[in-house]
Order: sequence, then structure tokens, then C-alpha cells
Amino acid sequence: MRLASLALAPILIMLAACGAGASTANARALEIAAITTATAGDAIALASESSAAHECPAERPDVDACLDALAVGWAPVDRAFGLLRSSLGAWYATSVALRAGEFDLSIALTAAQAYAEAYAALALVALDHGLRLPALPGGAQ
Repeated sequence: MRLASLALAPILIMLAACGAGASTANARALEIAAITTATAGDAIALASESSAAHECPAERPDVDACLDALAVGWAPVDRAFGLLRSSLGAWYATSVALRAGEFDLSIALTAAQAYAEAYAALALVALDHGLRLPALPGGAQ
């Protein structure tokens, strides 16, 4: 996953080079990550709902069992998305601390890299369900 985090490399390099403006650049990168996370969540919800509607129509006599089986199949995606959201939250927390002067930039860079790695992991799991998530800004996944 280390290579997958290179998708955010331009943002990370920009953060490292910004000096006093690093906090502002970090906040912008975090905003982009939040939008990307929301977009991924919407895509996952739409794909899983579409899968349920296609594979488990309401008229099917075993619709509950079918939906349960689909939920089990989508569980790895749900877990990976949960980890992505957690990594975004951790990055946000480090950003708040950075602005307050409690952390140095390296902590925010580490959190941003962890986010990129979590996104890459989610993208791989989502591909198992035929779902291609949008690439992170600054590179291909």
C-alpha cells in the first residue's frame, strides 16, 4: 500500500514545503480528502443498493436470506470504508492540533499518508464488487 499513497504525494510535498503556510495547505488537502471520502461513500451505497435491487427483488421468496448474504459479501467494503473514515478523523484531529501548535507537520503528513493508504485499500476491495472509486487527487490509484 505504500506505493498507493503516492497518489497524495504532490499534496504531501506541498505541505512539507509550505513552512508557515503548511497548516493552511494541510487544511485544504484535508478538505479534498473529506470530499473524496463522501464521494466514495455515495458510490458504495449506490452500488450496494443496486446490487440488492438486482439480486434480491422483493418478490423473491427468500429475499431476507438473499439480503443477508449480500450484506456478508459487502462487509469487507464496509470495514474498509470504516477504516477510511477513521483515518480521515485521525488526520482531522492532527490538523486541529497542528493549528494549535501542539504537533509538528510530520504528524499531519503521517496522518495524510495513512489516509491515502486506507483509500487505496478501500479501492482494491471495492474492485472486487466491480466498483471503481475515483482516484485521489494528484495521482492514479
